[in-house]
Amino acid sequence: IGIKKLPVVDTFPTKLTPRVTVSGYNDIFGNQFINESSRQQANLQANMSELRGRHSMKFGGEFAMLMRHNRSAGRAGGQLGFDNVWSRQFRGVRVDALDGNGVADLLLGNLNSGVINYNDTFFRREPYIGFFFQDDWKVNNKLTLNIGLRWDVQYPFTESHNRVNGDFDYTTAQSFSAQAVARWRDLASATAGYPAAPSAIVGGLTFAGVNGKSRRIYDFDFSNIQPRIGFAYAVTPKTVMRGGFGIFYRTATQSGLTTGYSINTDYINSVDGGRNPRSAGLTGGYSLEDPFPDGVVRPNGSALGIATNVGNGVSFDPPRRLIPRTYQWSYTIERELPWKMVLEVSYVGSSTVKEPVGIQIGEMNQTNWDAAQTNAAFFQQTLSNPFFGILPAASSFGTSTTIQRRDLLRRIPQFAGVTNNIMPIGKVWYNGLQTRFEKRAFGDRSKAGALTWVMAYTWSKQMERAWYDAFSFEWRKPFTQITDIDRSHNFSLAFIWDLPFGNGRAFVNQLPKAANILIGGWTANANLIYQSGVPLAAWRGWEFLCGDPLSGQRTETSWFFNDRSRTSTCWRQLRPFEYTKLPSRFHSIRGHTAPQLDLMLSKKFNFHERYQVEFRGEAFNATNTPLRGDPVSTNPTDGQFGVLPVQQLNFSRNIQLGLRFRF
Repeated sequence: IGIKKLPVVDTFPTKLTPRVTVSGYNDIFGNQFINESSRQQANLQANMSELRGRHSMKFGGEFAMLMRHNRSAGRAGGQLGFDNVWSRQFRGVRVDALDGNGVADLLLGNLNSGVINYNDTFFRREPYIGFFFQDDWKVNNKLTLNIGLRWDVQYPFTESHNRVNGDFDYTTAQSFSAQAVARWRDLASATAGYPAAPSAIVGGLTFAGVNGKSRRIYDFDFSNIQPRIGFAYAVTPKTVMRGGFGIFYRTATQSGLTTGYSINTDYINSVDGGRNPRSAGLTGGYSLEDPFPDGVVRPNGSALGIATNVGNGVSFDPPRRLIPRTYQWSYTIERELPWKMVLEVSYVGSSTVKEPVGIQIGEMNQTNWDAAQTNAAFFQQTLSNPFFGILPAASSFGTSTTIQRRDLLRRIPQFAGVTNNIMPIGKVWYNGLQTRFEKRAFGDRSKAGALTWVMAYTWSKQMERAWYDAFSFEWRKPFTQITDIDRSHNFSLAFIWDLPFGNGRAFVNQLPKAANILIGGWTANANLIYQSGVPLAAWRGWEFLCGDPLSGQRTETSWFFNDRSRTSTCWRQLRPFEYTKLPSRFHSIRGHTAPQLDLMLSKKFNFHERYQVEFRGEAFNATNTPLRGDPVSTNPTDGQFGVLPVQQLNFSRNIQLGLRFRF
C-alpha cells in the first residue's frame, strides 16, 4: 500500500510519514516530533554579612531571568487509525470480541480515525527580583531573636511573538452581532416561549500585544512584602521555647492560555452517519493514500480577534493576578527529661489566601437555574438555532439547526461556557499538633549496645474554602471541606541499635577472631510508618438515603456501602439542574492505608588501617503489606463501586544487599 506523505506545518522543514495504528496491535510505523517544555534560569546574587555586637546581620538581593520554551509539535505528520469498525458484521454493533479486525480494515483501506496536530510553540521570559534583610539578635544568654524582611517582584511574563491570550472583552460587539440578533428576534416573534434576543452579541477573547493590549497579560503585584520574626528562649537549663511568624509568597505558575494557536485537522470517516466509509478504497481522497484531501487546517492565531473559538467554550486569565500568600506560625516547647529522654511538643499553623479558583461566568443566572430545578424539560427543550450558518460549522453552537433553550439563556450566549481561571477567592488552612519523643536506652556500647529510638506523632487537619458549583459562586455561599492531601494522623517510630553480640559486648563475647568477624559489631535499624489515607472524592451527583455509608464491616470489596441489590433504594441520582449538596470529599471516608516497616542490618569489616568493607542488608516493606489506594469507582451504577483495586500502589517486599569498599 502506498502511503502519501502529508504536507506538514510551517515549523518543519521536511515531510513526515503519518503514524499508523491498528486496533489490538502496536504501532505499525510513523513518527512524532517531541521536544517537551524546558526551563532555563539565569541568576545573579549579591549577599553580605556583618557582625556587630550581639547582632549577626545578612542582607542582599537577587535577580533571575526565567525562560521557558516548548517545541512539542505532536503528530505533525498525522496519525491514522484502523479500529475494527468497517469489517464488522453489522454497522455500529460488535457481536463479540472476534467481530471486526483492525488488520482487515487496514487491508480494505478503510480508515476510521485520524488527526494532524498543529500545536503551538512558545518562548517566554519572566524576570524576577528580590531583596532581603535578616538580623539574628542574641538579646542575652537566654533569648535570641530572628528578625527578617523580604520583598519579591515577579514580573509578568512576555512571549517572544505575543502568542498568548489576554483578558476577556466584555463590551465589544461581535462582527456577526447584527445578523444574529435579527434572526434571533424573528425566531422569538414566531415561537412562543422563545427567549428574548439580547440587544447585541458582545464579548470575546483578547490577545497580548494586539489592539493596544500590553505584551504582559498580568498586572504587576508589588505587595509581596514578607516580614518574619522568630525567637528561642531558654526557660530553664533543660527547657527551651521556640516560636515564630512569617508571611511567604508562592512562585507564580500561571502561563496564560493560547486559544487560537493550536488546532487539529480531524479525519472524516463517514458522511452518512457511519453507514459507509468515506474512502472508496485504497486510492483517492480520504483513503490511506490521501486521507486529508482538503489540506491541513491552520490556526488563525490572533487574526479572528474576539471571534476566536466562538461557538465553543473558552477560558481566560484576567490581568489582576494576585500571588497567593501564606501566613505561617509555630510554637514549640522542648524539655530534657531524666534517663536521657527528650520530649518536644509543637503547634504549627498556616493560612493561605488568594488561592486562584476557576469560576463560570457565562452560565444562566440564578432565576433561571432556580426555575430549572422544577421544570428541567423546559430548559432542555430544543429550539431553532439563531447561530446556525453564522457561527463556524465545526463549533458546538454552529453545527446544528437546533439548540437548547438553556444555551440561549446563557449570559454570554455565543460561547458554550466562559471560565475565569484565577479568581483569587480561595483559602486553605492547616493546624497541627506535632510531638517527638527521643530515648537513648543504652549508652555503653561495650555492654548492651547503644540504642536510640525516636517516636514522632502528628495530629493535624488541612481544610479549604470551596464552592458547590463553578457557576453558582454568586448566590450560593462557600463551604469548608477537607483537602485532598490531608492525612490526619502520622506516626513514625525509628531506632538504631548496636547489637550486643561479639567480643567486648554483653553476649557471646568469647569468640575466636574469625567468628567475631561474622557475629560481632552488627548494627540494626528499623523504621515503622503509619499515616491516614487521603479523603475520597464524594459521589456528588448522587444522594445516599440509607443512613451511614460506613456502617457494616469494611472489606476490600466493600470499602463503604455498595450493596448492588439496594442501589435503586439507597441511591438517588440528582435531577438535571439540581444543585449539588455534597462536598467534593468526606473527612470520614478515606482511601486504604496500612503500616509500613523497613529493616536494615549493617556491619563494617576493617582490614589493617587502610581498608574497610561495609555490608548492608535492607528490607523495604519487610512485612509485604499492600496499599490498595482509592476505590476503583465512586459511581453507584458502576460494578466496581466501592471496591478497592486489586493491584497494590506501593512496592512489594524489596530486599537488597550491598557492599562498599573503602581504601
